[in-house]
Amino acid sequence: MNYSSVVICLFFLFIFGAACNRKTLPTLDKKEKLMPPIPLSTINLPIQIPIDEVDQLIDQVIHETLKDGFVIEEGYKLNAKIGAGIKTKAYQQTINFLIPIDLEIYPKSNWSGIKAYGKIELDLDIFIDIFQNKFLSKSNLNSFKWLEHPKLNLLGLKIPVERLANRFLEKYKTELTQSIDNFFNETVDLLKVKKAVKEAFRMPVYSTEDSIINIYTSPLEIALGPMSVEGEHIILPVALFLENVISSVKPIELYDDLSFSIRPQLEDNSRFSIQARIPLNYLEIILKENFEHQIFGSGLSKLTIHKLTLTGLEQSVNVLLQTTGAYKGALQIAFDPVFNKTKAEIQLENFRIKAIEGKSMDKTLFAILKNFVESKVKKEIENGLNNILKDYRQAILPYLQDKEIYSGVVLSGELKEWDIREFNFVDQKMVFNVLTDIKAKLHILRLDPKLFIIPKY
Repeated sequence: MNYSSVVICLFFLFIFGAACNRKTLPTLDKKEKLMPPIPLSTINLPIQIPIDEVDQLIDQVIHETLKDGFVIEEGYKLNAKIGAGIKTKAYQQTINFLIPIDLEIYPKSNWSGIKAYGKIELDLDIFIDIFQNKFLSKSNLNSFKWLEHPKLNLLGLKIPVERLANRFLEKYKTELTQSIDNFFNETVDLLKVKKAVKEAFRMPVYSTEDSIINIYTSPLEIALGPMSVEGEHIILPVALFLENVISSVKPIELYDDLSFSIRPQLEDNSRFSIQARIPLNYLEIILKENFEHQIFGSGLSKLTIHKLTLTGLEQSVNVLLQTTGAYKGALQIAFDPVFNKTKAEIQLENFRIKAIEGKSMDKTLFAILKNFVESKVKKEIENGLNNILKDYRQAILPYLQDKEIYSGVVLSGELKEWDIREFNFVDQKMVFNVLTDIKAKLHILRLDPKLFIIPKY
């Protein structure tokens, strides 16, 4: 199975925003905080694989082992091939197969064309494990039983079918299980998966059109949960543990290693988190284009903005305006970003204004400035943030609508409730964490035969 292709598509699941609530106007002389830790995301992804696709794969592996037949003591030869009707079960880390085997036994010389036919059922377990980041398959032939008991006595020639079949199983069961284990251990190469995943996420998984804001992902662990059977499918739960950041450059914290594990239990839903680190100069550029050297209002309320500077401290957005007209001087304005769950958008609340330079403001002047700031500046910042939210949300939805992300592999799911928390300004970046519930499934419609090379043993 092309695990790396499956894993890569999963990291387009992202949305983001901002939330917090402060009431005091902060000063600008405090030290910058340290960047908060990146929250861990857990994507639980049940993979549905048709049982008949797995049965065909096992058929191919065993057929390669049995196809040349076997010479047994006492001058007899045995041919064996898989019959129709493999029965498959799965529990915890084990897949169990009941495999019908058609047997054909005849004297090695076979000068008379005499043959005996029988059918047995093999009870085979394949135990899957991961140890020190290496995939391990351990097969065991538990037992067998006769489905058909043939007896041949022709012209005094007796072929002891059951006794010869017992010897065949005793002698070749090790070779049979080793062939299966060698196949899976060579096919599922976790070192190759690790290399492919690290290479895939070396660059951003998504960028804005201007390439200023990017999404970077660091997968930390891929875990397999307990297998089961539902109807005609084997359910293989997979959990992806990863860190995600929205930033202008890739943070050094994301250069982590990838590991693999087996876990006794995985949850159904996923909790996806992403930390946004939006450079304030990105928003400042938008504000400058719309406000610097512009005249607003008329008459006594006319205001000209000569310079605009955007900064942040603790949980507040701070806008410094150099103005003339209705007010000549410097104004410091502050808002607190709050995420409105009902509207699913960012709002700036708790308006504060302070004169840094210039005369004192009376009630009339304060009302004029407040109306201008809230209707113009505040609105422009909100639009800038919410447009980013909208773009990223629209980018994810197509990947959850029964999208074929690889040949025969379809991803489906839905976004659940999401929230935005822990808003801060650090190192002139707007920093916040987004948490959202995602429910997704991966449907394997068919196993691409190009992914499997049946070795010869």
